[in-house]
Amino acid sequence: MKVPKTWDDLLASPYFKYFWAAMQEEVDALKATGTYTLVDKSEVLAKSIITGRWVWDIKQMEGKKVRFKARWVARGFTQVPGIDFLETFAPVVNGKAWHLLLALGAALKACISQID
Repeated sequence: MKVPKTWDDLLASPYFKYFWAAMQEEVDALKATGTYTLVDKSEVLAKSIITGRWVWDIKQMEGKKVRFKARWVARGFTQVPGIDFLETFAPVVNGKAWHLLLALGAALKACISQID
């Protein structure tokens, strides 16, 4: 299975409907979490608008189950510090890393605390 890289690839893909459903799921999730604000370009001429693009992938699950994924990613490289953002955030640590850190802390009898 070939993963589309462009809109033309997506439109020509035999799996278009599955990617489209994944894209709708992504948009619904972004709306539910209030991740972005949709603005009219004419209202924000003095500020830059951060654009984005779609990234698609096909995940092979255990066995033969296949999952089609779509992610909307911001083109953060267009942002200007102090104008488009004031703070930055570190990515979230995955579960395996947490388990490893907690296991090491327990083995070393270390005091473990979490700061947000």
